[in-house]
Formats: sequence, structure tokens, C-alpha cells
Amino acid sequence: MRKYKSLVIIVSICIMPFLAGACPLCQTGATKRSQKAYNETIILLASMPLLSGGGIFYWLYSKKKHESEDNNQQ
Repeated sequence: MRKYKSLVIIVSICIMPFLAGACPLCQTGATKRSQKAYNETIILLASMPLLSGGGIFYWLYSKKKHESEDNNQQ
């Protein structure tokens, strides 16, 4: 199952540029589709540090919570 999950993630990362259809150099392109894709890409890239930091914080929090539960049981 884990093998397939990794494969799906890799394939979706490879397909994303084709789905976006935006050019970072021309910014808001000529069509509505490219404008929308550019704006969605900006939102995605702007949210990545927050999502990464939140994920790390949650991982540390859950690790500490499990350690304290193990100490309480002993």
C-alpha cells in the first residue's frame, strides 16, 4: 500500500505543471485559464511554509504526547 501511495504522489507531482498551464515569467498571461492557474500557484507556494511548519510542529507535539503517555503508564 505504501509503495502505491508513493507512486501516486510522484506521478501527481510530475503532472501538476501540465495541469497548471501558467508561465511564471509572463505572470498573468492572456487567457483567463492562465491567470487562474498563476494565482492558484501563488497561493500554493505562499502556503507551503505554513503547511510545512505546521506539519513539523504537529509531528513534534504528537511525539511528545506519546512519550508522556508512555511515561504515565510506567
